[in-house]
Amino acid sequence: MTAILNAATLPLSGRHLIEASAGTGKTFTVANLYLRLLIDAQQVAPPAVEEILVVTFTNAATEELRARLRSRIAVALQVLDGESPDEADPTLHAVLGPHSGDPVTKARLELAYQCMDQAAIFTIHGFCDRVLREQAFESGELFDAELQASVDTLKLRAAEAWWRNTISPMPAAEVESIPSKWRTPAAVLSRLSSVITDTAGQVVPQFTDEDVRQSQAGCEVAWQAFHTAWTANGEGENWAEQILAAVQSKLINKGRAPNIYTAETVNEASQLAASLVESGTPPGHLDQRLSLLGNEVIRRGTRKGKGPIQSALGERIDALVASYGQWGLQKLVALQCNAKVSIGADLAQRKLLARQRTFDDLLLQLHAVLQGKNGERLTGVLRARFPVALIDEFQDTDRIQYEIFDKLFPQDPGSTAALYLIGDPKQSIYRFRGADINMYLRARDSADERHSLDKNYRSSSRLLNALNAVYGQSDQPFGNADISYQPVTAGGHAEKNALTVAGEVLPPLQFDCIEVSDDKLPVIVQSTAALARHCAQRIAWLLVEGNKLGRTQVAAKDIAVLVANHLQGQAIRDALHAVGVGSAMQSRHSVFQSPEALDILALLRVLARPGDSGSLSRVLVSPLAGYSASELLQQRDDAVAWQRVEDAVQRCREQCRQAGPQAAVLRFMSLFKSRVKAMGTAAAEGRGVDRVIGNYLHLADVLQTAWQEQPDLPALLKTAQHWREQGADEALQLRLESDEALVQIMTVHKSKGLQFPVVMLPFICIGKDATVKGDVVSFADNGQPRLDVGSDQLTARQAQATQALIDESLRALYVALTRAEQSCWIGVAANKNAKHAALWQLLGVSFPAKLSSTSDCQVPIMEAIDRLLSHSADIAKSGEAIMQGALQLAPQLNETPRARSATRQVHASWRVGSYTALARGATHAVEQPDHDAVDVAVPRPETVDYNSPFHFPRGADAGTLVHSVFEHLDFRNTENQFLHGYAEKQLRDHGVDTAWTPALCQLVRNTLNTPLDTTQFETQSPETDSSNFSLSMLDNKNRIDELGFHFPVHALDAEKLVALLRESGVIGAEDNLLFDRLDGYMTGFIDLTFRHNGRWYIADYKSNHLGYDTADYHGDALTEAMHHHRYDLQYLIYAVALQRYLKSRLPDFNYDSDFGGVYYLFVRGMPGAASPEGTSIKGSSADRSGAGKASAAGVYAARPPEDFLQALDELLSGGPDHA
Repeated sequence: MTAILNAATLPLSGRHLIEASAGTGKTFTVANLYLRLLIDAQQVAPPAVEEILVVTFTNAATEELRARLRSRIAVALQVLDGESPDEADPTLHAVLGPHSGDPVTKARLELAYQCMDQAAIFTIHGFCDRVLREQAFESGELFDAELQASVDTLKLRAAEAWWRNTISPMPAAEVESIPSKWRTPAAVLSRLSSVITDTAGQVVPQFTDEDVRQSQAGCEVAWQAFHTAWTANGEGENWAEQILAAVQSKLINKGRAPNIYTAETVNEASQLAASLVESGTPPGHLDQRLSLLGNEVIRRGTRKGKGPIQSALGERIDALVASYGQWGLQKLVALQCNAKVSIGADLAQRKLLARQRTFDDLLLQLHAVLQGKNGERLTGVLRARFPVALIDEFQDTDRIQYEIFDKLFPQDPGSTAALYLIGDPKQSIYRFRGADINMYLRARDSADERHSLDKNYRSSSRLLNALNAVYGQSDQPFGNADISYQPVTAGGHAEKNALTVAGEVLPPLQFDCIEVSDDKLPVIVQSTAALARHCAQRIAWLLVEGNKLGRTQVAAKDIAVLVANHLQGQAIRDALHAVGVGSAMQSRHSVFQSPEALDILALLRVLARPGDSGSLSRVLVSPLAGYSASELLQQRDDAVAWQRVEDAVQRCREQCRQAGPQAAVLRFMSLFKSRVKAMGTAAAEGRGVDRVIGNYLHLADVLQTAWQEQPDLPALLKTAQHWREQGADEALQLRLESDEALVQIMTVHKSKGLQFPVVMLPFICIGKDATVKGDVVSFADNGQPRLDVGSDQLTARQAQATQALIDESLRALYVALTRAEQSCWIGVAANKNAKHAALWQLLGVSFPAKLSSTSDCQVPIMEAIDRLLSHSADIAKSGEAIMQGALQLAPQLNETPRARSATRQVHASWRVGSYTALARGATHAVEQPDHDAVDVAVPRPETVDYNSPFHFPRGADAGTLVHSVFEHLDFRNTENQFLHGYAEKQLRDHGVDTAWTPALCQLVRNTLNTPLDTTQFETQSPETDSSNFSLSMLDNKNRIDELGFHFPVHALDAEKLVALLRESGVIGAEDNLLFDRLDGYMTGFIDLTFRHNGRWYIADYKSNHLGYDTADYHGDALTEAMHHHRYDLQYLIYAVALQRYLKSRLPDFNYDSDFGGVYYLFVRGMPGAASPEGTSIKGSSADRSGAGKASAAGVYAARPPEDFLQALDELLSGGPDHA
């Protein structure tokens, strides 16, 4: 029996279930109950806030509840001090009455108020996480496991591994027998998703190996009978001719796929049967086309009123098809059972190795521990720590959650522990997340006492009367006899704010009808569009000056439009935009699912990967920069203009390094006038420029928070990509401050727990066919997940699953109808899916079996509405006529005044310079990686060798990939399996075909193992033999990757620099450099700086393609490439930078003993450990040449003399005084 709850007298021990209908003050009740638990004198030692466990649904809900509880305690303290705050109510006075004037009670509440930050208020996942971490040894919890919203990538890898090990080795004929729906790893994973991670999950039916063997034997017997019957006296050919004649005489209808009878299909089936007979052995898989020759399919295809042709052979064919069908089902089920177990185990191992876990893992792991050998001990610890628990939103529980709390708080009449389960089964709408209404009902039956709340504090009395009339139309308004509707009365909080239009108080529940004159029933798209337009006009009508809620003008923010999905939301947003009404589309979508996220991700790639031209182009044509395709091409063709773009990007890159991604995004938006550029996009999409810019700023804000935890661009990019793929928590949900003043558009699921003065339900009359079809169905067996893939109960379970979806749609309808405070408008229009709408099922609308016309749909609906009107004066039927004269609001401006743009170019010598700018002669400079700047024109071979570095893809993107591979690789760890996986991941991350993995692995091994004979640079005998040194010997502590430098440059003049380089032999008399005088800074990044035998070296990776043979990377070819791209100037600038760096770090810096030399590694041509010796290069202070030479295949080595380097340093600095 259910009693009306009284928080002041509710027992403080035992198991209680509290059913709180919509708007009945559930949180208010929890707060009063929490207060009682803190102070009740009946307990020897009332629990502290750390001992009262409160579990709710979301992180946002936990913080809201914490604030409400703190506020309630503060009000209680005011009452105990003799004050009369407005928030005090009879229940609070009843709770505090016995404690009036008690200093101990006051002290307890003061302490509770101070300690609310430590209160045990969690989400269910937060509670499990806390317990597992605190009890790590008992639970086997990893101390540093990373919590992930999803591990879909690991799941797919596990499925792929199972596929490789199980399916790939199968004979082709066996693979062909697997239904197409199961023929990829992703498809297997998708269809097993409901059971793959739960160890209790099972695939049914279950077949043993013996079952499969017996089925196979049955197939052999059936095949032998078929073989005998077909070959007896030419019976096979005769039977095929009879069928063909029946088809030609139209005795047999053509039929539908897959059983289509034509002369061609009958001949194909006959030839197939003949081939089977001729083979002499039973096949591993039976082609289903053979069934066309069986009696059963012929019987179904025979015209009505005619006798079907039948034969003994046809009966044998039916038996053969049935036998192979049974065997195929058993093999498939066995395969799926194997997949479920294998993929689940592999996934668990991968998560362990990756030190990752999901939210579901938290529940499953705690559940397993409580049921395991340490369960009783942990249960005792938790009971002592939490003698009381309040579980909110319990209607959305599942088996695992219920069994956790059932274990912690068992039914024990002698226990002083208390468990309060709070929820509303009428609002259980999260079945897609695993919520099981049957678990709630099971918990309800186990409660010592059941309570309900009977007063609604949200809605007006008239609206409640209307809803009571609606729900009085059905004996089972929620489909399930165990869930009932209990009428509630108004608490009086919403009585003074009735909706008045033109001075008239409107009935609070309105059926807003669209008359469809065309007798042809509209399709869903047409109905959706018409209902959206009508709703938008209705909202515009309500917003007319003079319409009020109580004494206040109706405003856009007072109105919410609830929809079923994003497409409906888009339709209403567009319709509102058309009538000039602003709207905000609320959703649980992460801002990383917005179009702007793709722009920001592209900008991050540009910042993290200099030289990523594809991402730069992507950013430039986005609203961030607003270039059209033609403008982008013009910029690229204009070297000076393009250099300005690169310069701007480099400034953003520097801004990011100094202050983080938020500053970089803001700088980019400022440089490229993003707000102005975004207007065209926003206007075209009808979204509003504030939304576009707001998303950019929101993204920048979130990225900055992540940056503060780990200031690393590649890591940040990886995190952002993960958020894009998986979504995230509330912090990433779309937001905009100005949204609060607009009409709110959200899904019914999103609206749960919210309330609005006026609610519009324009599409509630459009249903969705919930019929569960297909060859698999998920169901629960006593709460445990099951997947039926073909049992004899499949049809019954499909019907049960269908009914469960229908029941949930009725509960979703209840949520939608109970969001309104004053007025609820229901859209009504005839449509093809009307008979599936929960609203009409609730109202008992009786449709014809087939809706063939508008009247078939419209008439029964109007009859049902009219019946309802006779039961309540608070319900009305309105329509288009009521809106005559509605005000068409002024459309929002899509254009804003634009400031005049400066057209003159202001030249300034102060700027940031780089090797790139000096070499190209650009006015504005930016350092760009020189990845594959220009390849030598070499004819491509006719065949591609995926194992050869010479064939590896060319271009800037490939160069970026190669640099990334070396930057993040431990040179000493090139073991085959690791390197293969690492290379494959790098290729995937950079969008390159993973078929190139062998070539990339070979390129890496060759580069790391090619000897770099450092003795050619020695001016004195080294301590160790350096003739066989290679990068593979280099540990991480002796290398710096991508060493960035930024040193001042004063009065650098092109003529003086050319003179010095010519004098040193670096460039020839015919070579020249053209650039404006530079004052400012020289910047750049050195690929690799390493230390060997106490000396420091520079290495730069070059992926330039010079040919398809090692000989193409020797001698003159390397020297020509170095000079052609002015890499000689680059390494000299790098050498100056490294020398300055070493001087700042080494107090006794000595060029001969501390500076080693420079290696330019043309990685495609490096042969590896078998490298032929190259020309030895010696450098000394007496040698005035700053040029280097080809040292070995693919290796160009140089060691500029100290005096030359000093002269260059002084020139860059503006003279000796500045150096």
